[in-house]
Amino acid sequence: EIFKAYLVENNHLKDLKDRLRQLEGHENRDKVMDYLKFQIEDIEKANLSVAEEESLREKGSLMSHAEKIAIGVGHAHELLGNEDEVLEKLSKAITAVKSIMKYYEKISQPLENMENAYYNLEESFRELSDLKENLYFDQDELNEINQRLFIYGTYQKKYGKEVSDVLAFYDKIKKEYEELESAEDHIQELKEKIAVSTAKGNALGETLMKKRKAGGEKLSSKINEELKFVGLKKAQFKVHVEKTDKMDNLGTDDVNYLMATNVGEPMKPLEKIVSGGELSRIMLSMKVAFMDKDKTPSVIFDEIDTGISGRVAEAVGEKMYSLSHRFQVFCVTHLPQIAAFSDTHLVVSKNEDKKRTYTRVANVNLEGSVYELAHMMGGSEISEPQIKSAEDLLKKTKEIKEKYYHIKPKSKAIKEER
Repeated sequence: EIFKAYLVENNHLKDLKDRLRQLEGHENRDKVMDYLKFQIEDIEKANLSVAEEESLREKGSLMSHAEKIAIGVGHAHELLGNEDEVLEKLSKAITAVKSIMKYYEKISQPLENMENAYYNLEESFRELSDLKENLYFDQDELNEINQRLFIYGTYQKKYGKEVSDVLAFYDKIKKEYEELESAEDHIQELKEKIAVSTAKGNALGETLMKKRKAGGEKLSSKINEELKFVGLKKAQFKVHVEKTDKMDNLGTDDVNYLMATNVGEPMKPLEKIVSGGELSRIMLSMKVAFMDKDKTPSVIFDEIDTGISGRVAEAVGEKMYSLSHRFQVFCVTHLPQIAAFSDTHLVVSKNEDKKRTYTRVANVNLEGSVYELAHMMGGSEISEPQIKSAEDLLKKTKEIKEKYYHIKPKSKAIKEER
């Protein structure tokens, strides 16, 4: 929430600074003001309004079709016939129905409909008569309406698609003109607003920095514990948060990941001191530390086994397996201790024929996995002791999975892809 509040304030500050730059940077201010003044006076001269345009269009349409409307109204009036005669007959019918109401209650609904019809018909006669009397056509007036609508169309082409757009444009340029006209006063006002916004942004940035420092200490402690687990026992990791003079979209501080891989070495930026294998193990430790918050769907580790073996390799494999419950994990490795933790064991080999070189990827079953682990342990010649060691390694990793992760590993299916 603090970061969101900081971003809102920082964006507000940027807007203020942009407006200040525009005012201070108007070298051709007089020319701009002359052009804005011309547009303002041009629109004011037209005296446009949304209500007038709507009224003109309605009136123009009515007058343009006055003849058709007169014929239609007259025809309707003629079909209805004499008003008094129709209403008198309907009134007599209502009286006749009322006289039998006490004998036949079901006739109440037709009676109600007839009474409604009487009043509606009476109103319709009156309205049609009014329309017939008030309907007129004046060619001169129609010409004036069309001429005025033509002016509306001209301004809509120049300044906006709709009349409301033209009026919005007018408000905008009038505000710009007034700002330029009172530039000095406005510049001072903007500077004061910038000072207030800067102070508010710095205060939010300070609060954000304190939270980052507190979070950085917790994260550093957690990652250092994970580093020990993967064989970097002497390494020290630190999230370094430092106050700066800048205010940007990330805050008022700089955050760096610092690292010392050996005792007595100074902390340096992570990218300057670590090798590929160390970086992979550090990334693994960070992934474990961030596991609950990271939404990355897949993670790839390459050369994570550089410079490690034995117990450390087993620890790295176990950590990657723990990650696999939240992410899809891919790992390229030459160590059996890591490969043994996989749910899916893929063997990559390169082959040649007379025409080309091709790569083959095989998804091996349990027997194939035992063979490949033995191959990793002892080279090209596979012995029975190596097979036994590979089986023991798979058994051990299976026990770790079941004991600590309560998950029974899936059996490995046979599949090859080329």
